[in-house]
Amino acid sequence: MIHAPSAVFLIHDNRHPKGNASVVVGIEPAWIKSYEEYFVTINPWLADRPFRRGVTAVGEQILNDRELVQTEFYNDFLRPQNRFYSCGVLTAQDESATSEISALRSRRAGSFTSNEVALFKYLAPHLQCAVRIHNRIAGLESGLSAATAALDRFPTGVVAVNSDAKVILTNRTADAILKRGDGLMSRDGLRAASRQQTAKLRNGIAAVSMQRDSGVPTRNAGTD
Repeated sequence: MIHAPSAVFLIHDNRHPKGNASVVVGIEPAWIKSYEEYFVTINPWLADRPFRRGVTAVGEQILNDRELVQTEFYNDFLRPQNRFYSCGVLTAQDESATSEISALRSRRAGSFTSNEVALFKYLAPHLQCAVRIHNRIAGLESGLSAATAALDRFPTGVVAVNSDAKVILTNRTADAILKRGDGLMSRDGLRAASRQQTAKLRNGIAAVSMQRDSGVPTRNAGTD
């Protein structure tokens, strides 16, 4: 929509000259690798950047055309890819890292127009929201992985279920038990060896869930 053949979601480490390209459109993997390994250290658009989170800006606000063509970053990175002009927004920024979404196009295509920058500016809050959701999910996944790793150390099988007895999380010992089908199975929800035992098990799960939802303290429950 802003007539740019390339775009990238970058996360820069503010403490070390490192960059990570999380999402890339229209840039060859070899160039992304070279950016992450070297060109991030000489990117003039990162030097003394005066912009704050949520602000949309173009590359010329940091470095004019005459200055850009004199840099190694342009001659060895941008020029071979036929890229020159950039437009982007800082989606997140703190002491440790800065993330941004930037669009790139050729010198022949010309600098981004005021209308194109305005469109990017209009999209900026939505892009920021998407990044916040991405970071939150990544944090949850990381926490879940850590919790699962800790549970895997338990010699006792652990099975987490919802109020409908649907299995949400298991540790390694529980996986082995469920795989054997020796007393407990996870087909169509957690179930026992017989209908009667399954009904008793699920009634217990439902009762605990109701007590939890009502705020009534519950005791730890287990099954033999």
